[in-house]
Amino acid sequence: MAKVPPGVGPRFPQVVVLFGATGDLARRKLLPGLYHLATAGFIPACRIIGVSLDDLDVERFRTLARESLDEFFNRKVTDPDWQAFASSLDYVPLAAQALQLVPFTKAYSGLSEQELGQVDAHIKRTMIDKFGPVRSVRPSLVFEIAFEGIGASSRHKSGVALRFPRIKRLRPDKPLHEVSSLADLLALLPGSKSG
Repeated sequence: MAKVPPGVGPRFPQVVVLFGATGDLARRKLLPGLYHLATAGFIPACRIIGVSLDDLDVERFRTLARESLDEFFNRKVTDPDWQAFASSLDYVPLAAQALQLVPFTKAYSGLSEQELGQVDAHIKRTMIDKFGPVRSVRPSLVFEIAFEGIGASSRHKSGVALRFPRIKRLRPDKPLHEVSSLADLLALLPGSKSG
């Protein structure tokens, strides 16, 4: 594919916010078009931020983008071009503001070394802020937590503490809007109406 001559195209890095990024128009036309512009050199150093109502993380959005290119782009997608394009993609679900993380336990066991490495890399990619050893991240990973008991606690912002918590498994199959809420956790407390 011919590259755009130097001096043609934007002089400064660009950011494209793609609303409806998981919809049909984006999948059939916009993502393939942006890929073509990026690989032709017309939009160098461009960040593409997908936004939609679908509750995806950035990796799932990149997978959707690759599937779109495989299905709707009229040329062969090369691995080096795809890697460069994928690294420019980011994603923010419109419902992200409504989802807040509230600390309720610390679990130190349950993941393999490989899974720990993946989680560590994911935290570094999704970190919003840090406060000493504490990291604030964009909600995107779902864990299944096992525990022996639950009780009220003033030490945690949530108001609850788990007894012998451990990570049972990562749940990449579970979207964020289906995770248990603080209300679900409080309902498990002894003495609650459903606990």
